[in-house]
This record gives sequence, structure tokens and C-alpha cells, in this order.
Amino acid sequence: MSREEKLKTMELLWEDLSRDEKLVDSPAWHEEALKETGARYRAGQERSHS
Repeated sequence: MSREEKLKTMELLWEDLSRDEKLVDSPAWHEEALKETGARYRAGQERSHS
């Protein structure tokens, strides 16, 4: 597959998987990682990118 075909395939897969958020469970470690990142952000150790 070309790079373009791979990216298109990933987009199609993600679109399909994310149609119903309730069916896609976050991994157990994800909540803890978000809490840690939030704490670093509030402490000035992380910056947001927009």
C-alpha cells in the first residue's frame, strides 16, 4: 500500500470505530495519563498546542 492508501485506510477505520463512542472503551491507563498530564499543565510543566 502506498502512504496515501494507508492514511485513507486509517481514516476510514477511525471513522467507523468512532461512530458510537460508547462502544469504544479507553484503555485503563488512559484516565491516569490524562490526570498526570493535567497536573503537569497546571504546574506549568506542560504547554498546550493550538
